[in-house]
Amino acid sequence: MKSLRGILLFFACTAAAGEWEATVENYLHYTTDVSLFSASRRLAHDQDPTLPLIETEFAHRRSDVVYEPEITLYRRLNTRLGQGRFGIIAEGFIFRERSRFTHPLVGIDWTQAIPGGYRILLRYTAVPDLYLGRNRRRPLADAPHAEGENDPGLAPEEVSTHYWSLGLGHDFGERIHARIFGRYGLRRYEAPFEHRDNDFWTVGVHLEMESTENVEMILGYHFERAYADGRHRPELRDDVSYRNHYLTGEFVIAVTPLLTLEIGGHYERNGWTSAIEGDIRRGEYEDTVQGEVALLYRLTDHLEISLELQGIHRKESFEDTGIASYNTSFGLHFLL
Repeated sequence: MKSLRGILLFFACTAAAGEWEATVENYLHYTTDVSLFSASRRLAHDQDPTLPLIETEFAHRRSDVVYEPEITLYRRLNTRLGQGRFGIIAEGFIFRERSRFTHPLVGIDWTQAIPGGYRILLRYTAVPDLYLGRNRRRPLADAPHAEGENDPGLAPEEVSTHYWSLGLGHDFGERIHARIFGRYGLRRYEAPFEHRDNDFWTVGVHLEMESTENVEMILGYHFERAYADGRHRPELRDDVSYRNHYLTGEFVIAVTPLLTLEIGGHYERNGWTSAIEGDIRRGEYEDTVQGEVALLYRLTDHLEISLELQGIHRKESFEDTGIASYNTSFGLHFLL
C-alpha cells in the first residue's frame, strides 16, 4: 500500500497549495465477513452495486477490522458552457488480519453545467486486484475434493474492474433533480478463472427530491447486462453472464442543524443467463438485500463524525440458506 499512501500525500500537499479543494474521510470498520465487506460498502446508487460473484461455499465468514482512508481532490472551473468541476478520488481498504483482501480504488470525474439547467457527468473508476477468496478450479468434475484451505482443487480468485460512466441530470425546480446515466465496464480475472472475464453495460435513472426542508429522498433503478467468456467454453460449466435489476432508496433527514440521520435500503437480483448443460447456475438467480443506518454530527464547519451500521444478505436460488454479514463503522470527515 506504499503507492496508495504516496498518492494520498501528493493530493494533500497539492490541496495545501491553495489551487484545489479536498475532502478527507477516514473510517474504521468492524465486519463479520471479510469476503462480503467490499460488496456491502459499494452497494449504493453512486458506486458499483453489481460487484463480482462471491461463491457461498467459500465465503470466509471471518471477522476483521478494516481501515478505509479516502481523499477527494477537486477543482472548480468556469467554462464557456458554465461551471465545471474536475475531481480525483483515491480510496483504500486496509484489512488488519486478512491482509490479502486489502485493495485500492481510484477514479476521476468531470461534472459540467450546461444551459437549460442540465449537468453532464463523466467518470472513470478502477478497482485493481480485488481478492474474492478461494474458489474451486474448473471443470468441477475433474477437481479434487479434499477438505480445508489446503485442498489442491482450490485457487485464489482475483479480479480487476474498470468502468466508464456518463450521466445527464436536470433540475426540475429547486427541490427535484433527476438523472439518467449509462456505463460500460470490464471485469478481468486472474488465472485460473479468466473464463469469468466479462464485459457489462448499465442503464439507470436516479431521482433526488427534497420533500421538506429537512428531508431528502433518493430513489434509483439500474438494469445491467454482462456477457462472460465462459459462455463460449461449455466444458467448464461456469458461465457467470447475467441480467441484473437493482433498486435503491435512501433518506437523508436533518434531525437538528448539526445532526443528520441517513437510512438506506437496496435490493438486487442477478438472473444468471447460462445455457450450458450441467452449469449449477443455469436457470437460477441470486438475491441481495442490504440495509443501513448512519448518524452524522457536524462538530465544526470543517469536521464531521459518523456512526454507521450495515447488514447484507445474499442467497442463490439453489441454496437452502444464504450468507449474511454486518458492518459497524466510525468515521471522521474533514473539509480542507
